[in-house]
Amino acid sequence: MSYYNHNVTLNQGFAPYLLTDMAGVALKDTSKTMDNHGYLTYLLSQDRPEILNLVNGNGHAKAVQVKKKKRLTASHVRDSISCDYTSNNPYTEFNVNVSSTASIGMSLDDRLLYQYNDEMSRQVAIPGSTPSTSVSMELFEIILSGVNAINEKVNLDLFTAAVAEFGVNIATGNNAAKTINLNKDTNINPLNNGEIEIMSDFRLNRMSGRPQIIGDGLWNNYTMSQASAGLNQAGVDSRLRANQFDFYYEPNASTVMGANQIMVLENNAVQLVESLRYRGRGGNRPNGNAQGTIMLPVKTWGANSQEIMRDISYDWQLIYADCDKEFTDTYSGDPVILSQGWNMVISKESGIVTIPDDAYSPEDPLAGVRGSLRYAVTNDCETC
Repeated sequence: MSYYNHNVTLNQGFAPYLLTDMAGVALKDTSKTMDNHGYLTYLLSQDRPEILNLVNGNGHAKAVQVKKKKRLTASHVRDSISCDYTSNNPYTEFNVNVSSTASIGMSLDDRLLYQYNDEMSRQVAIPGSTPSTSVSMELFEIILSGVNAINEKVNLDLFTAAVAEFGVNIATGNNAAKTINLNKDTNINPLNNGEIEIMSDFRLNRMSGRPQIIGDGLWNNYTMSQASAGLNQAGVDSRLRANQFDFYYEPNASTVMGANQIMVLENNAVQLVESLRYRGRGGNRPNGNAQGTIMLPVKTWGANSQEIMRDISYDWQLIYADCDKEFTDTYSGDPVILSQGWNMVISKESGIVTIPDDAYSPEDPLAGVRGSLRYAVTNDCETC
C-alpha cells in the first residue's frame, strides 16, 4: 500500500506546482540556477522561430522542411536581350531533425513529495502563507543537478555538431582554421591584427550584424583583459575593437576544435531545434504516473561577460514504484534497489540547423559560405 494516494497527489499537488514553483524559487535565489554553457547560451540568444519546435502547442509532432532557392549570378546574365532564354532556378528542400538526446533519471523520496505537496496545497488554501523553503529548495536542487547534467551533454553534442559544419572562408578558399595574431607590441598598429582580420573576413564573406565569437583560451583572455585596457603607445584603444564582437565563453572549445581556436558566426546562422514530446500532452496517465514539460531559468554569462537569464524547456516523467524496485544506475551500470517512491526522468531532444553547404551555386562568389568561420589565435610579438 502506498504511503499516500499518489494519484490524488499528482492531480491536486505536485504536477501543477512543479511547473511554477521551481522557476519561482530560482528567481528568488539566483544562485540556484544552472551552469554556464557558452554554445548553448549563444543558441538561446538567437531568434528561435516557433517552426523549429518539432512538437506544436497541441502536442502534435510535425515534420519541418526548409525550402531554399539559390540566387542567380552574373553567369546567368546575357549581354543581349532575347525572349528565347530563361533561367530555371527551382526550389530545393532539406529536413530539420534532432541529433542530440539527453535523459537522466532521479530518485525522489515518497515522503519528500508528500511534504512538498502538503505545503503547496496549504499555500493555495491560505493566501499569503509561505511554504517551507527547505523543502522547496531540496526538491529544486535534486532537479537542478539532473538538468545541469543534461545541459552539459546537450551543449557538447550541439557544439561538436556545429564544428563539423564550418563554412568556407573566402579569404582562404577553405574551411580550415585561419591563423590570426593578437600582437603584443603596443608601439605599432598593424592592419592585419587579429580583430581587424576577423572584421575584414566578415565583410569579405558578406556576413552582417555583430560577429558572434565562441571559444576559450587566448581569445577569452583577450576579452577579459579589456577591463583594464586603454590607449597604447600607437594610439589604439583595444576596448573599441573588442566591443565590435559578442563573445561567449565555451570551455569545450580547445578540446573539440583545438587549442586557442574560436568559432565566428553571423547572427542566426545556426539555430536551435527542439522536440518536446510531452508539449501539449502533459498530465496524469491511466497508470497513475505523470508527464509534462517544464521551463527552467539559466543564469549564465552572455556576450562580453554580461550576466543574463535564459529559459530552457525539458520533458519530464514521474514514474511511481509501490514497492522496492530494481533500476540500473546511469553512471556505473550496476543494479540498484530503490524504495517506494518516484523515479523522475528529465529529458531533452534537440539539434541545430545551419546554412547548408550548397546554399550558393558553384559559380557564385559565396559558394561554400555558411555564416561560420574558424580561426586559430596566437599572441606573438611582431617586432620583438
